[in-house]
Amino acid sequence: MKCKCPNCGTKFKMKAKKLKDKVAEYVEEIVPHMNTCKPLTNAKKFRTNTDVGSFRQALYNAGFIDRADELIFNDKNVDSRRLKLWFAGSVVNATEAQKQKLDLALQAQFGDRLLRHGAIKGSTWRGHVMSYAVHLKL
Repeated sequence: MKCKCPNCGTKFKMKAKKLKDKVAEYVEEIVPHMNTCKPLTNAKKFRTNTDVGSFRQALYNAGFIDRADELIFNDKNVDSRRLKLWFAGSVVNATEAQKQKLDLALQAQFGDRLLRHGAIKGSTWRGHVMSYAVHLKL
């Protein structure tokens, strides 16, 4: 199983070993690394001259690093624009502190263009899914 260090981005392979009761236990190789690694010095930059890029940068700045590269639907209406992050359960169910960081990051990226943002519940053939939408003035 492959995983990535949330602090510095180093990739690891996780090994599993079988126990007597046929349950796999993961051998954590990332824990010793987390004690010595250093955070990324050069944070990822997205193209903030577009609304989608600004939304990605706000997600990244708020700590949703792995969600910043996901599919974002861009819907333009007559007087507004909606940016929708699909399958955003990790954003919707985040802690209040991280949601506050996202709110501040969105305000910093969009300023007075930001109308509102929040969770949207939808349905697909797979069941109910949560998305996160940002509504902007044009």
